[in-house]
Amino acid sequence: MQRSSNGQKKRLQESKARQRSKALRSAASQRRPTYRLGYVDASTGATSTPLPYQRAVLDDRSDLVVFQAGRGTGKTWTMWLDCVHYCLEYPGLNALFGAPSHKMLTRGIFKVIKTWRKWAERNLGWDPVVRFTTSFANMELEFFNGSTVVFGSAADMDEFRGGSYGYAAFDEADYIVANAEAWAAFLPCMRGYGPGRKVIGGTPSSLGSGLMALVLALATV
Repeated sequence: MQRSSNGQKKRLQESKARQRSKALRSAASQRRPTYRLGYVDASTGATSTPLPYQRAVLDDRSDLVVFQAGRGTGKTWTMWLDCVHYCLEYPGLNALFGAPSHKMLTRGIFKVIKTWRKWAERNLGWDPVVRFTTSFANMELEFFNGSTVVFGSAADMDEFRGGSYGYAAFDEADYIVANAEAWAAFLPCMRGYGPGRKVIGGTPSSLGSGLMALVLALATV
């Protein structure tokens, strides 16, 4: 009798997991799925309405998206939700999320992910993330569908070479030193399974250099 009860419980859990997985994949196939996957206000952690620039970034399905946004306006949130969307749309995707330093990852995207996971538990009833490590030696996140996000920290674009990715995002890109040769050397790394999408975000800066300025210059040639 106990064995039968345990079997029924296990089947119920598996059924719920399949329903959740189906719902998330369905959301990821819609025109604006990212909003349904949890836009969270950067200052309060509460569900909020995306700003116009955030909608523009999340709705843009181009291979290359470059944007700037003021500090505290949800730039990193936007980039994370974009990354989530493609990780769910392409099960088994290998994604790269880069920033100029480990400190920027810790203060930026890692905090965003921590709050987003709480949002998911509260609003979805479960956490789609099954593994998340943030030590300097091993910075990686895995979703329930096998998609992974590798986090990289380097102030020089040359350091991001290596690996095979189907999606890449670079936060605070104004502070990542890059030249045309380094960018050209990185692009073959985008040969992995997936959309080949590259999202480059930064804040208005007086530097006038870095990865963001380089990519913008190359796009206008």
